[in-house]
Amino acid sequence: MCYYSQTLHPSAYRDAKAGENLTLHMDRHGHHHPRGEDGKVVCIREATEVHIEKFQLDRNQSVLLQEQPLLKTLIGKPVSAHFHDRGSENALDRLIIMIDGRVHYVHFAYLAVGMRFYTGPKRADVSDTLGVNDPSIALDHKGIDEMPTLDRAEARATVSSIRR
Repeated sequence: MCYYSQTLHPSAYRDAKAGENLTLHMDRHGHHHPRGEDGKVVCIREATEVHIEKFQLDRNQSVLLQEQPLLKTLIGKPVSAHFHDRGSENALDRLIIMIDGRVHYVHFAYLAVGMRFYTGPKRADVSDTLGVNDPSIALDHKGIDEMPTLDRAEARATVSSIRR
C-alpha cells in the first residue's frame, strides 16, 4: 500500500505506469513526491526500477554528501536505481543506488525538486535506436586520414592552371 493512498484523496493520486515520465514535486509541508504528467501524485511499487535523467540533490545536502561522498560523483549524470518504500505508516520513500558495489540509500527529500525520471525497464539510448553507433554505417566513407591531400606547390599549380 502506498503512503499517499492513506493521506490524499483518491482523485489526487494513482499508481505509476511503466515508462511514464515523472517529476519530483514538493507539497506545502515540504514533502517530496513524484507526480505524473497529469499532475497526480504517483505511487511507485517496491523494487521498481527508476531511471533519473540527471541526478540532482536538493540544496544544502552537505550532510548527505559527508555521509555518502560517492553520491557526489553522480551529480549531473543519468542514474538507475530501485525504489524502496519503507512502509505505509510514513513517507520514507527512497532510492537504492549502487556505486562501486556499495548500497546507497537516498530519500526523496534529499533529491532536487523538478528532477525528472521514469520507472520500468531502461529505455534504449537514442544513438542505439537510430543506429548511429553501428560501425557498418561508416564503411562507405573514408576517414579523414585516408583522404588524398595536395601539398601547397601542387595546389598553387592547379589553381594557376585553372585561372589561365
